[in-house]
Amino acid sequence: IYVLTGDPGFGTSSSITGISRDIGIVGPDAWTYGPNRSLYFFGSNGLYSLRPNEFNVDQSNRISTGRLDREFASIDLSKYNIRLVYDYFLYGIHVFLSSFEVPTGPVRHYFYDERSQALWPMEYPGTQGPSASVYYSHSEPDRRRVLLGGYDGHVRFFDGNTGNDDGTAIDSHVWIGPFQIG
Repeated sequence: IYVLTGDPGFGTSSSITGISRDIGIVGPDAWTYGPNRSLYFFGSNGLYSLRPNEFNVDQSNRISTGRLDREFASIDLSKYNIRLVYDYFLYGIHVFLSSFEVPTGPVRHYFYDERSQALWPMEYPGTQGPSASVYYSHSEPDRRRVLLGGYDGHVRFFDGNTGNDDGTAIDSHVWIGPFQIG
């Protein structure tokens, strides 16, 4: 990873500085800005965070350490374009695995919740899953949201008040525990 400081187009003093020689971003869409210009990106072994004016990237920047390590390291990057989108409504990062071909079955994606620092695996149906994604920053707060382009040509968004997607029931569950009682 390299950083360009200054503007070389205006003849001002500029330089390119290496901030990591062993960690990199896996694709052109595998990064996103979060609040306060923090940068999040997906490397070959997980999710990383970089704060403004931080000029050294190493494994201590990996926020997914100890969570889904094997799963992240086993993602076949020749089959998926990794897309990151920061969700200002949910305070977290969507990690979408957009297949280069229309998936025949469900595809696993992930959500990183900044508040709890938790990583959640998620699945979407193949044809309805995201082939493209963007955070739509509308002037009206109620219309700001993450938009997902599906392989079927439809644009979708998350709605916590619905129980189905175009007639397909949404299966949602969380497994927490075990807990020792008493």
